[in-house]
Amino acid sequence: MKVSFRIRPPTNPEVGKYAMLLLPTFRVRLAESSSWRDPRRSNLFDSENNTMNFIIWNCRGAQSADFRRNFRLLLDYNRLSLEVLLETHCQSHQTVNEDFNFNGLIEVAAIGQAGGIAILWLSNVLNMELVATTAQEIHCHIQVHPFPFKFLFSAIYASTDLTTRQSLWENIICVYDNYKGPWIIGGDFNKITHAADKFGGLPISNARANKLMQCYNYCHLIVLGIKGSRFIWTNGRHNGANILERIDRVMANYNWLNLFPEAMVTHLPRTHSDHCPIKLELQYRPLPHKKIFCFETIWTTHPSFPTVVKQAWSNNLQLLPAIDEFTNIVQDWNSSTIGNIFKRKRKLLARLGGLQSSIHYPTSIFLQNLEE
Repeated sequence: MKVSFRIRPPTNPEVGKYAMLLLPTFRVRLAESSSWRDPRRSNLFDSENNTMNFIIWNCRGAQSADFRRNFRLLLDYNRLSLEVLLETHCQSHQTVNEDFNFNGLIEVAAIGQAGGIAILWLSNVLNMELVATTAQEIHCHIQVHPFPFKFLFSAIYASTDLTTRQSLWENIICVYDNYKGPWIIGGDFNKITHAADKFGGLPISNARANKLMQCYNYCHLIVLGIKGSRFIWTNGRHNGANILERIDRVMANYNWLNLFPEAMVTHLPRTHSDHCPIKLELQYRPLPHKKIFCFETIWTTHPSFPTVVKQAWSNNLQLLPAIDEFTNIVQDWNSSTIGNIFKRKRKLLARLGGLQSSIHYPTSIFLQNLEE
């Protein structure tokens, strides 16, 4: 729920020099309001440069407060048009769809507390058409506005059961046999294909790895190159007991790569799940966006903040000019006194990503302790 406010000066003129009243006028659900627009979600597709961001993430549960906090950071920092959530443990994903201001949803319910897949998107950027679903996969056509072409997108969450997982490889081969257009496939395959994709633990099973490789080769799928950490999953243990694997990946056929030759895959830092989020940039050029003023609660805890507020009203301005004056003054004050909180967060995430990408990370107790 969101609350709309109107601004009114207080009746006490002395209080009115330094304060204003915010009066709630009505409540409205974001999903039901056609006029409301989240400024952070605007300009998510650069039609001039054909630029768009997807994220595929095994989130290991989509109901906790920790998930919501980290998912909000993903949205704020990466300006997503489409999000794939895997292993959500949810029977329904409608609440996630509404709470994070998406307006498109395709889902596969979890079986008990196992599995669960959700594809969330913005309908003003993408047209999505469901093709087929099973407990391990969602296949759908995607059309990017305003272009007429479509491509097939497959979101995968492979079962840990060998027999069930084998049926997934057979389904992927069936898709290839019946579709020859542009195709991209990504998700958690719960299987590695090369010894180099694993650190620690038991050696890989070549027989099982070959079954997955045979599926890739038969379908003429190419694994997209990556930036970031080589390994995408960790068992979370240290001091010689850690296991790292690359079991999540994104692949595409030649037809899809001809449409998006500059596509880039980035493994983002792990912050909530034991899996890295996978970011797919169809083109990796920076997106211009208008900076929105946000009042930060942390300002009120600083001892010099009351002085900043008084300074904004020191010239006996009317209410609206005083608000503009306060906005300018507090932004300068924040930069010089507190600093940009979000820039600090991005810097910490960048350091965390660099740490996890280090070739010494699997064997360095210092780096593992520093991560914590």
